[in-house]
Amino acid sequence: MATEWKSTVHIDAPAAEVYDFLADFSRIPEWDETVTKVEAVEEGEVDGTGAKWKTFERLGSLKSDRDRKPVFDLENNVGIAMREVRELVPGQRVAWHSYMMPRIGVTSDCRFELEGGPRGTEVTLFIQLNVLSMLDTMVKKVFRSLEDKQEGQWQRSLVAVKSHLEAPVGAAV
Repeated sequence: MATEWKSTVHIDAPAAEVYDFLADFSRIPEWDETVTKVEAVEEGEVDGTGAKWKTFERLGSLKSDRDRKPVFDLENNVGIAMREVRELVPGQRVAWHSYMMPRIGVTSDCRFELEGGPRGTEVTLFIQLNVLSMLDTMVKKVFRSLEDKQEGQWQRSLVAVKSHLEAPVGAAV
């Protein structure tokens, strides 16, 4: 089962600056609240495509919505995912494919589309989350508001990119 989501934000910065920030995968923890650290695994091609980055991600969004004892103790646990760079078009697009480690039937295809203009850049984040149908059914029964939590997390990531790029030089973000 695939879930698709997209949202757009205007950033008061040139497209080249936005692109440089997003294409630097070592900076993912600065805008993705779930990622605690990243490690480069493979360099990829000269243009950066094919590079692989291991991300260490907080699993707090997977908390059960039930009032009884949690299904899993996920408060401080960290999951590992791999992000493979699929497309880098300077000033226009940054795209990657992600999968959980070990592979359990959950993947995502993500991309930032940039449209520069005289007053800044329109940045659209597209996410397609792919989950095996049997796993999707089980997860939706246990984690009823997971989709809302994920969408909130994705929106906060987009806002964090905006906040970081619009912050005065030297300001804490």
